[in-house]
Amino acid sequence: MASYANWLTSTAHPRFAQCIVNRLWKRAFGRGLVEPVDEFMDHSAKSAQIPELLDYLSKRIVELDFDVRALRSEIFHSRAYQSHSTGHDPEGTTA
Repeated sequence: MASYANWLTSTAHPRFAQCIVNRLWKRAFGRGLVEPVDEFMDHSAKSAQIPELLDYLSKRIVELDFDVRALRSEIFHSRAYQSHSTGHDPEGTTA
């Protein structure tokens, strides 16, 4: 069991980093790069809203040794987060 947990949370298992990043992105922006966040599969990364961003942030969290607080800080200080909301609903629905 311990060896499975070590593999699941290791840098050799890319989906772990992608899932963390996707959830952090959803907490910050209200929508994950991959939706729904609870159904992240092997093919999900390819269908990400911005796959290059998912790849970059996944590599970044590994570089930060999975320091969630540090990555959240980088997201919150990003131009994307600091920008004003347009009020445009990308899904075309109303609240």
